[in-house]
Amino acid sequence: MSWSLLFVVVIILTLVLKYAIPRKERCPECQELRDPEHPLCRSCGMIYDDPGEVSDDYGDVPEKVERWQ
Repeated sequence: MSWSLLFVVVIILTLVLKYAIPRKERCPECQELRDPEHPLCRSCGMIYDDPGEVSDDYGDVPEKVERWQ
């Protein structure tokens, strides 16, 4: 078995182990397991953002901006 083939097998096994095994969601700040019932981390207070949730933090964005002259 050549070294390059062995290297490819090791890389493929590493990628399979990293991405194929489902992992539980953790806090990005303190790495504690996330409680799906709470929007805040119980350890550090980090606010979790849900990717599908629409945020009203920025208000209404104008559709057309007029040029300044």
